[in-house]
Amino acid sequence: MHRDSMSLTYLVPLAIEHLQRDPLAAGDFYQGDLLKNVLSVDPQFWQTRPDLRRTLERIVNNVQSLPEALREALTRFRTLNKQQ
Repeated sequence: MHRDSMSLTYLVPLAIEHLQRDPLAAGDFYQGDLLKNVLSVDPQFWQTRPDLRRTLERIVNNVQSLPEALREALTRFRTLNKQQ
């Protein structure tokens, strides 16, 4: 397993836990940057963890109003991770 893949295996579930409590949590830069980074994770990761992908979809579906940058990231995420 590639080192980056191993990191994602541990970091993405932690990030999703945090996003479940606060979907627009600010990381180091701006409100919503944690969500934007999770939405940018390599599609290969989501293929191995469809359970986390579904959880992430539920999180974003429950957000009342996504900022433009997050809407763009969500569109890209959904395009790259179309369910087969």
